[in-house]
Amino acid sequence: MGDYFVCSKTDPVVETKAGKVRGFRLNTTYAFHGIHYAEADRFQMPQPVKPWKGIKNALAYGYVCPLCPDYNRDQYANVIRCSSHQVSEFVKWMQEQDFYENTTIVISGDHLSMDSNFFDKVEDDYDRQVYNCIINPAVE
Repeated sequence: MGDYFVCSKTDPVVETKAGKVRGFRLNTTYAFHGIHYAEADRFQMPQPVKPWKGIKNALAYGYVCPLCPDYNRDQYANVIRCSSHQVSEFVKWMQEQDFYENTTIVISGDHLSMDSNFFDKVEDDYDRQVYNCIINPAVE
């Protein structure tokens, strides 16, 4: 028996606090991708998204950051590059603040990748690890 795929104007559509979103169904799994749950100015506390009218599509993987250009055709590579750039900019901003000398920055990864196929060309003997970094630790 083959896979069963559904994506139409009315199915599946669900209601969120902010409005309706359209996803897709593959067999018995419903998927809704790229739904914004908050908005924030850079380095500011997030705020709930503004409600919308109509139905928003939630069909694509990942959210493309409006602050980062499209470096190449691979969205996943763009996301990695963009997030690296955003972390770098945040650390530079922190270093310019008066409180930096009394601040420790901890950057911690929680998984190797959300797309294991992206790293198919990496040699099998390469030992990939989760990235963790402590900047400006207290020294005694």
